[in-house]
Amino acid sequence: MANAFSLTAQVDRDTVPAGEPVELKIDLHTDGFLKGFAGIAVREPDGARLHDSSETFNSGLKDDRLRGSLAVEKVVVPEVPGDLVITPVQVVWFDAGAGRYRTAEAAPRTVHVTAGDRDYNGEPGHSGFLRSEISRLGEDLAFIHPAPRNLGRDKSPFTGSPTWWSLLLAPMVLLGIWRVLLVRLSAERRQPHLRRRRRALATAQAVLRNAERVDSDGPGQIVRAICGFVADSEDRPLAAVGLAEVSGFCDRVDRHALGESLVALLERCESARYGGGVDAATLDAEITRVGKQLAELAQSKRRVGTVRAKPAVILLAAMALGASAPHAQTGATAEQLLAEGNQSYTEGNLDVALDRYMAAVVAGANDPVLHYNLGNVHARRGELGRALASYERARRLAPRNQDILSNMAWVRRQLRDLELAGGELPLFIRQFVGLARSLTLDQCGTLTLVIAWCLASVVALAWGRDRFGDVLRRLSLGLGACLLFSLAVTGWRWYGERVVDTAMVRISEATVRSGPAERFPALFQVHDGLPVTLHGAADGWVRISLGGDWQGWLPVAAVEKVRSGD
Repeated sequence: MANAFSLTAQVDRDTVPAGEPVELKIDLHTDGFLKGFAGIAVREPDGARLHDSSETFNSGLKDDRLRGSLAVEKVVVPEVPGDLVITPVQVVWFDAGAGRYRTAEAAPRTVHVTAGDRDYNGEPGHSGFLRSEISRLGEDLAFIHPAPRNLGRDKSPFTGSPTWWSLLLAPMVLLGIWRVLLVRLSAERRQPHLRRRRRALATAQAVLRNAERVDSDGPGQIVRAICGFVADSEDRPLAAVGLAEVSGFCDRVDRHALGESLVALLERCESARYGGGVDAATLDAEITRVGKQLAELAQSKRRVGTVRAKPAVILLAAMALGASAPHAQTGATAEQLLAEGNQSYTEGNLDVALDRYMAAVVAGANDPVLHYNLGNVHARRGELGRALASYERARRLAPRNQDILSNMAWVRRQLRDLELAGGELPLFIRQFVGLARSLTLDQCGTLTLVIAWCLASVVALAWGRDRFGDVLRRLSLGLGACLLFSLAVTGWRWYGERVVDTAMVRISEATVRSGPAERFPALFQVHDGLPVTLHGAADGWVRISLGGDWQGWLPVAAVEKVRSGD
């Protein structure tokens, strides 16, 4: 519904050789609201093929009125010499001022088609443009990239590996340990006897060091060290500890023989104190022996705590070993093969360039430059599916490279099954997907680790101060929200790249069947470059899905998997 409406159609040239593309641009302007507009229908002209290119919608206020515009671009490829008439485009609209329906029509356009410089082989099932046409249109592709000094190697992503999981869980483990320590320190501040128990051995060793002095009562200091250790360990008064208490303490920590030895030593010390002296050599030996025996008793007390601490130590050691594992370097052979392929591509020898690039892949190289250049070769050869598979591998390694993105978009516009390749997402979802894909999978995983460690540091600082405060509370909440978002994006990326098995149709035309054999009925046909999802394999066939009820089986040779190494 509108008060004003205009519709125009234009072509970029009036004369064209057969097989060359002609751009058809349709512009619609109105003062109404186009949000629910179903779109402009364009019929395929006789003797030509019609392909979608782009569609742009804009709306806004102008002169205090809501204005809307729609620009649609199509590509028309004439196949037969002669006059090609592009049928008029019509749109029915409701005139609010007149109160009735009207029909807007763009005048038909005529293009004179001359004989092409290459014969048209009208084989059935060709995909999009002919191979020869794509070869000529390949001039629109961004040029190849030079070979880097060192190519990336073929390896599994860091995100999702055991090392990554260890680094992600480590902050929680360390926070737990830090919390336990803080609780113990807090308990010691509230209950001094806990600190007395923890420092029992240190206090006894200090007494023994004092016993080594010439002017001290050596036997008496030994008695005080042993009885004081037991008194501190059980939070008893020193005067309440005698031979029976020392023997009982040793029995409770399962050191009966040690208890008997200490009791005997106490008896000798008491006898020496009241019955005569003891020579210096014997005293020094007794002091050394008592120090070792008390250390054994302290170790027996802490045995349970030591066992509980072992898992955390083992975890940290495993993380350190995983993080420091050496990475093998790709040899110079892959770089040389890539450079030779670039030279052959520049000279126009696409077959040799393809052989060199594929040899670099076999040599273990997994680099965005290699996959991008390989995609260019496939695109120039008219192999749309293989080109898109290579571009997708390159995009996953270098998601912000504009040459990769523009070449992918260019090849996708040549697909015959463009309507099956997935429609355009709503604006806010498209923006979210673009943000999520602006980083590689490993970059998303690394960012998640950084946020997790920052959040753990803030929480540990707040716990250490025994209060959060406004600044730390806001910082922790912000980091927590960022961590949840980063985890969601990383999980989505990991699922899409490591769980979902994506492939591209790699032959001109393939028949999808209801089962994994030629004898099964045909369901529908797909063409070169169409992305599909794989759901298993059987007897040289793969089960594919396009979404919804579009499912069936294709020969393995008809698809190329995107995931490297598959």
